[in-house]
Amino acid sequence: MEFQKPSPNDLAPLYQQYADVAKSHIADVSGRRYEPRAYFQEYVFSTDQELSYPDTSVWRNGEQFPVVITHITAAMRGNRQRTDEQYPQQGSPALISDYSMRIVSHDASYMSSEYLPIPAWHNRRNAASDVFGASTTSWIFDHPTILGNRSSFKVQVRLERPPIDTEGGASSRICSVKFDCLGVNTRRPYNLGARLTLANDGLATFDSSKLSNTVGEPLQVIGVTFTLGSEAPGFMADITQLRARIMVDGTGTSQSWSYGGGVSPMPHEFVPVSLLGITSGLCVCHKLPGKGWLWDPGQGVDPTLKYDGSIARATEEAVMLGFIGYTVIT
Repeated sequence: MEFQKPSPNDLAPLYQQYADVAKSHIADVSGRRYEPRAYFQEYVFSTDQELSYPDTSVWRNGEQFPVVITHITAAMRGNRQRTDEQYPQQGSPALISDYSMRIVSHDASYMSSEYLPIPAWHNRRNAASDVFGASTTSWIFDHPTILGNRSSFKVQVRLERPPIDTEGGASSRICSVKFDCLGVNTRRPYNLGARLTLANDGLATFDSSKLSNTVGEPLQVIGVTFTLGSEAPGFMADITQLRARIMVDGTGTSQSWSYGGGVSPMPHEFVPVSLLGITSGLCVCHKLPGKGWLWDPGQGVDPTLKYDGSIARATEEAVMLGFIGYTVIT
């Protein structure tokens, strides 16, 4: 058989495939890599408090690499139905409508110098189905990150409070985490996932062997999803009860993807996963214009929250605020 040289038109799809792979590779021609970041803080309001000022160190880039903030998220603290001093009553997530926010940086205000109601900041559709929306948070990254060969995720979670038997008829929660990935070379889709049982509010760690890259090629990690269920059939738990910390062993900075502050007894790297729901979740989500804010090391902003409700609060309440984006590793 005589070999016929392929025409340029025949080769075009192949060249395009290689171009797409090169374009979507996690490291661009300048050698940059990206790693997700979530900064968060708990704004606590006592029964007669009107304004809550932040710990300004949380809203600063404390890393050696630039950080890009792409989304602002907000939600009520998820330790409802508990009335002791450590876990005060929180009421409905709809209480977020009683609070407003202003963001200032170097005496310049973002959007407005006035306090705007937090729900008015919402400009991104992130509502999930009613069937599972209250139990699920999904975060598709603005820039995928890389998981090298034999590298693994280290994911730790904690509940805001111990499970209550009357909620769904079960005294424990089933937590799962899933990372959506693509093979850098083959473009084959992969899922890395694990699940565990949470019987109390103690620290729990997912099995890292189930979150390891063993497929023989680097993985481009596109996003992460958390779910919180129950041993009771058909019962989906409240995702606002869950906090998590994500790190990577073997690739990237090996640092926690989240950092925060507040008065919560939780370690300051455990982010409320409801604040990560920029793709689907229970948070108010504001997408910043263009490519977002670039924070060089030491730069940041000063958000202040205000209570606008007309009814005096019977108990302390807390609003969780998140700044979501990625760090640029050069």
